[in-house]
Amino acid sequence: MSHKSTVTIPASLIDVSASGPACELPGGNLMWEYECHNCSVKFKTQVPCGPREEREIRCPDCGSANIERLNVGALAPTACGG
Repeated sequence: MSHKSTVTIPASLIDVSASGPACELPGGNLMWEYECHNCSVKFKTQVPCGPREEREIRCPDCGSANIERLNVGALAPTACGG
């Protein structure tokens, strides 16, 4: 039986040098939850601004990029238009 835990990593630990900081969305800092397929840890981080920034997210325990967003479709950043 594997032990699963949840940790929250600040956006400052994510390499966003190519895309800037996490998105500023109405309602404050929204979080997405991920699970690492390498070590099974669950963690949360701020909603990234786009796919490039999301690809930079790594597991805070093992450093793996083999992660999956658990709340797919929830609060996805979108461009406003009118």
